[in-house]
Amino acid sequence: MQILVYTADEAGARTAIADCFNELSRLEQVLSEWLGTSEVSRINLGAGAAPVRVGPDTLAVVTAGKQAAELTGGAFAMTWLALSGLWKIPPPQGEAPRVPAKADVERALPLVGDAAIVVDATASTVQLPRGGMAIGVGAIGKGYAMDRVADLLAGRGFRNVLVSAGGDVVARGSKGARPWVVGIQDPRGPGYFAVLPLLDQAVSTAGDYERYFEVGGMRYHHILDPRTGFPARGVRSVTVIADKGVLTDGLDTGIFVMGQQAGMKLIEDDPRLEGVIIDDQNTLTVSSGLGKTLRILRQPTP
Repeated sequence: MQILVYTADEAGARTAIADCFNELSRLEQVLSEWLGTSEVSRINLGAGAAPVRVGPDTLAVVTAGKQAAELTGGAFAMTWLALSGLWKIPPPQGEAPRVPAKADVERALPLVGDAAIVVDATASTVQLPRGGMAIGVGAIGKGYAMDRVADLLAGRGFRNVLVSAGGDVVARGSKGARPWVVGIQDPRGPGYFAVLPLLDQAVSTAGDYERYFEVGGMRYHHILDPRTGFPARGVRSVTVIADKGVLTDGLDTGIFVMGQQAGMKLIEDDPRLEGVIIDDQNTLTVSSGLGKTLRILRQPTP
């Protein structure tokens, strides 16, 4: 995570940034499915039993995740975690890549589907109705955390900030007289193929190039299609632009799974969204609202 603050108050900014990293640590303790004491882990441990009471952060993230699942027709799913024991992408050091048997994947698929998650906002509870279900918020929790950091900084009077983590960026205000500018990674080559100015916007990119292995000439990457249990096909990279990181972080994954045609239709139909998609034939599609805002430096590497 990188936090940039454009200000003349360096001492105040450094104090605020330190508090931001403390907040990120707190959110990790609450939201990480890899920590056994987190609220998300308690939800998973309670699968098939009574609703689990959670705090406002978990409630907000799970609610946003269910909304992303609904918008994408189930292409986004926090309940993908039921498949995590079958896939290791990339495989741990020293282990050979392994593609799970289709029958094993199909046995786990009935446990995947975010429509089954029961959220009671009044009682502040989350329930997984079937034993064996589990949620992981790695595809949306980072965006939420970045929004929280930007809000914390704004509350301290720092309104010109850039918060970035991997393929996710939240920008508020500007960099002096200029907008913040971010690059979009070339999914098959070094560096950026395009740059985009941001003003009070968030941008997230999902791609098949960061975490993957290859077997028999086939690329197996970490973005699983929750409808099949196997890595999504047809797209190399999806970038989504909106006003909130929690929105872009979830939808870039879901749109990647949906594919170029259905994904771009979702972007064009939703006035909150803009996007850039590169399909598996290296065809670049840009949403109409980006117009001349997006600056293409070169065509993506074939």
